[in-house]
Amino acid sequence: MPNQKKYGLKTLKNSMTILVVSLVILSTASIADTLSQNETAPKTDQSDNFSFEHVIQSSVLAQDRRISIALPDSYYEQPNARYPVLYILDGENNMRFTKASVSFLSSGGQIPELIVVGVHAGATRGADYALPTTPQKESGATATDKNSPFLDFIDTELLSYIDNTYRTSDFRAISGHSLGGLFVTYTMTQTPELFDGYLAQSPAFGRTVKDLIVQRINGLMAGNSTFDFGFSMTLGDEPALEPGFNAVEAALQESAPDSFRWTATRQVGRSHMQTRLIGIYEALEQSFASDWPLKQAVASGDIQAHFKMLRNKYGPVFYDEEAFSQATQALLQSRDVAGGITMANAFLNQYPQSIVPRFLLINAYAMNGNRKRAVSEIDLALTIIETTENPTPEMQQLGPRLRQMRGQLNK
Repeated sequence: MPNQKKYGLKTLKNSMTILVVSLVILSTASIADTLSQNETAPKTDQSDNFSFEHVIQSSVLAQDRRISIALPDSYYEQPNARYPVLYILDGENNMRFTKASVSFLSSGGQIPELIVVGVHAGATRGADYALPTTPQKESGATATDKNSPFLDFIDTELLSYIDNTYRTSDFRAISGHSLGGLFVTYTMTQTPELFDGYLAQSPAFGRTVKDLIVQRINGLMAGNSTFDFGFSMTLGDEPALEPGFNAVEAALQESAPDSFRWTATRQVGRSHMQTRLIGIYEALEQSFASDWPLKQAVASGDIQAHFKMLRNKYGPVFYDEEAFSQATQALLQSRDVAGGITMANAFLNQYPQSIVPRFLLINAYAMNGNRKRAVSEIDLALTIIETTENPTPEMQQLGPRLRQMRGQLNK
């Protein structure tokens, strides 16, 4: 089902300039100019209504574990939709800025909406995130097939708890910082099928574990020819962690096949603690950059087929009105009129009651020289406006503009 969130005139005011019809020839104007006298108030922050705390009684760890949940804005508007999940280690510290990053990126159409699960660390953090076998000597490091108890907790208790409590899709990712980044990397090498994305910020590949991690990376690469998951790691200005980070990066460069999606990013000038925020933001952006942004749908050559692929991979395909509006306008401004028409139609399919995609579609047809189709769409838009009992502010503002455009096009 389409996301029916309404962003009102503020969305349009903040949108890019679009191309509209002048008296005789096409000229550039702004929706903001058309709507500037009737701007709505900013969207109210409802984040508290979508955040929850749970305590899981873990038999594996023989202790209670606290988790925080942040649900997508559309979660209650779409009662049949299932959402991908991002698990965040050290949730008591990392949850707030992570859910803010997810909300910002998803509202801008860069990533899908996500359920965010913050796993609190507690007093046993060091033991939980440590490798199950720490080598006595780097040269004698050997991998172990034994899961850590904390990984067993995630695998056998946490994931099923979240899946049974919330409407989750099959896609899930895990993120961790410092020791949490070490644990994320270990989890990838131990149970690669457990997550679709592994995000490590400033992973603690210190002197005593770097060789073991490299060995595990090499073993993972050697044992697989195709990969259904990706890996992202970031590092700031952190001399103590640089040798291990470089060693893991070199191992990936040497042994990772082309099918493995991975990135290693330096955040120059950033401290160990700063990479928590900047690292998760960049990792999320990178993780979905190849398929989720609307520009990828255009590049695919078949927007509907692309959306079908996204639904199969992630679950619901939601883009808010602003993301659709910006994508359509960008196509029109670049003179890709055919792409603009396709995107405007996709926009209209998701928001059939909105007048904005029709307005963009009219401009696209006019730019394409198809005045007859543009006038037909104007008549349809005006019929919708005139028969709506309580016209939206967008309708009230665009109605006169559409009538003016019809007169111009009929000359």
